[in-house]
Amino acid sequence: MAPRTSAVSPRALVLGAAIPILFLHVRYQPGLGVDVGSTTVDAYLSDFAVLALVLVALASGLRDGFRPLRRGRPFWIASAAFFVWVFVEVGYGRVHDSSYDWQTHGVTAAKFLEYALLAPALPLLLRSTRDLLVPLWSLALWSACATVVGVAQFFGAAIFLSGTVGRRQASFVSSADFAALSGAALLVGVVARAARVIHRTVLARVVIAVLLVRKRREVAAPDRRDEQRQRLAQPRFLLSQIE
Repeated sequence: MAPRTSAVSPRALVLGAAIPILFLHVRYQPGLGVDVGSTTVDAYLSDFAVLALVLVALASGLRDGFRPLRRGRPFWIASAAFFVWVFVEVGYGRVHDSSYDWQTHGVTAAKFLEYALLAPALPLLLRSTRDLLVPLWSLALWSACATVVGVAQFFGAAIFLSGTVGRRQASFVSSADFAALSGAALLVGVVARAARVIHRTVLARVVIAVLLVRKRREVAAPDRRDEQRQRLAQPRFLLSQIE
C-alpha cells in the first residue's frame, strides 16, 4: 500500500505566491504600457499574477472538473449578466455622446472583470482543506509585514506610502487595500477559531458516544456505577475534561 502524501498541490503554491503580489502597490511593481487609441493600457506584475491564477484554475477545471462551481451557479450567472450590462453601457455611452471617453472606461471595466475572475478561480484552486495551508499562511504573514510597516509609518517612519504621522497609513499597498488585507487576515483567524470550537464540540459528542457504548458492554454494577455513567454523559463535564 502506497504511503499517503502530504505534499501541497502546485495550484495552492501558485495562489500563495500571488497573494503578496496582489497586495502590493503598483508603484513597487514592474509594468508596461500599451497605447490603445486615446488611452493607455497599463499592465503590472499583479495583472500577470491574476492571469496566472485564472489559467491554473482553468487547467484545474479541465482536468478535475468544475464541480466546485455548481453551488454558486446563481451568483456566477448574476455576475456575468452584470458585466455584460457594464460593457453594454460603455458602448451606449459612445453612441449617446461622441465625446464620451469609451476607451478609458472600457479599459477600467476590463480591469474590473479581470479581478472579478478571481472569484470563480479560487474554488477551482482550493479543492481540499490541505490546499488552504499555504495561501492562508501567505496571507497572514504578508498582513503581518504590512502591519509592521503601517505601525512604523504611524510613528513617523518615512517609508513606502507613509502619510501624516498619527493618522491612517497605507503601508506598502494603499489605505483601502491595507484595510482589505488586514480584514481578510482577521476573518481567517475568526473562522479558524470558530472551526476549532466546532471541532471540539463534535469531538466531545464522539467521546460521549464511545463512553456510552463501553458502559453498555460492561457487566451491570451497583447504583454508584449508574450515577457515574450519567455524569459522564453530560457534555459540560466532558468538555471540561478535554480542555
